[in-house]
Amino acid sequence: MTALVIGIDGGGSKTTALVADAQGQAIVEVAGAPSAVRSGGVDASADAIVALVRAALAQAGRDETPQVVCAGVAGTGRESLRLELWEALTARGIADEVVVHTDVAVAFEDAFPHGPGILLLAGTGSVALGRGPTGVTARCGGWGADFGDEGGGAWT
Repeated sequence: MTALVIGIDGGGSKTTALVADAQGQAIVEVAGAPSAVRSGGVDASADAIVALVRAALAQAGRDETPQVVCAGVAGTGRESLRLELWEALTARGIADEVVVHTDVAVAFEDAFPHGPGILLLAGTGSVALGRGPTGVTARCGGWGADFGDEGGGAWT
């Protein structure tokens, strides 16, 4: 069997896992419980991601450990929370290698891999990320409902 990679899109409303082979060919996509990170809630986020990874592997009919799980998760904009989630996922042994980024960073690199651009995500929360022609980046929002998230679904 060929090695597996899993991409995670972790948000405040749901989490999606895409299982692919090492060449990037999609095998199965599965949605599950929210996994956005909140302060003090890293273990709950990690548990939701692990459960979804297991469900996705079962649906794909595969029982091996994935080579890589790359998780783009809302709420990991603070480095301390991103590292906590990485540690929690690594400790749970869900893959040979675990990578954790913000959800907006993953979406931005998909949309603008080689140049300038501006990306606005407005789901449960909201964030904007931009990169200029010189490579300088700037972010606005993405701090969670406690600090704003104007325009997101949780905005009150």
